[in-house]
Amino acid sequence: MRTRRTTPGRTPTTTRGPAPELRDYYLDVNLEEDGDGTKRHPFNSPASLKGIRLAPGATLFIRSRTVVEGLQLAGNGTLEAPITLASLRARPRAALRHPR
Repeated sequence: MRTRRTTPGRTPTTTRGPAPELRDYYLDVNLEEDGDGTKRHPFNSPASLKGIRLAPGATLFIRSRTVVEGLQLAGNGTLEAPITLASLRARPRAALRHPR
């Protein structure tokens, strides 16, 4: 459990769960077997990211020529260290679709 800073005179609040780990994750929905999210063993489904909190500065790389639906990310970036979504290769870019 971590304690957050507060203004003087206020009681600190706590957050539950582990602090997010600063690392990059990889997603390739064309793979048959699910991996651990590393470049060598990417996740094969957006559902594999459930329960993972992305740290400020983290990047989620998505395989090119991939259409990803149902992607839900958790975590908070900052102005100085945003959470980034990027194609694993420069072209063609991965496409993200918002559910309607």
